[in-house]
Amino acid sequence: MKQIIKLLKGGPGSGNFDHAGRPGEIGGSGEGGSGSGSGSGSGGSGRKSPGPAGLTSLERANTDLRLINERTKNARTQADVEKVRTAWNSLIDHVGASGDAPMKNVIDNAFRRQGNKLTGEQRKLVRRIENLHQHGKNLIETAQYGSLDPMNRRIPEISKKINRLAAEIDRSSRVVRTRRLDD
Repeated sequence: MKQIIKLLKGGPGSGNFDHAGRPGEIGGSGEGGSGSGSGSGSGGSGRKSPGPAGLTSLERANTDLRLINERTKNARTQADVEKVRTAWNSLIDHVGASGDAPMKNVIDNAFRRQGNKLTGEQRKLVRRIENLHQHGKNLIETAQYGSLDPMNRRIPEISKKINRLAAEIDRSSRVVRTRRLDD
């Protein structure tokens, strides 16, 4: 019970750039805008501030999706392509679609939640995510050497599909776990 309350109330690291934060509150203490660390990482400085304590990998992936949408909408230069690539890599890490993703990601959490295995349907979803990941990666690579239009048009759509598939994996793993606990 204390762990749930701690997740809801925030904690260390919920402030901007490692400052104390707002005791008892989720989220940073900044007011938004350029470099204030509003938690979305979209400040003018391009620095990504730490998110609120207790966010799940899926919630972090959703934040990455919003960031990708914002950055592709405004992408005009090669520096903008790099910003899109950074947001894309963060999304992929939080979903767990790359081999070098951190251990705390949506796919790995589902895997552990179900006793170190995925269902056949979940494995299909993971393969679809991996294919979308490769397609998006290719679009970003191509944008470095040519037109940005395909990247700007397709990356938000692909990112949304990846998040939707990750949410399905997360949801189904929670259902499987609940069934197992009820047995």
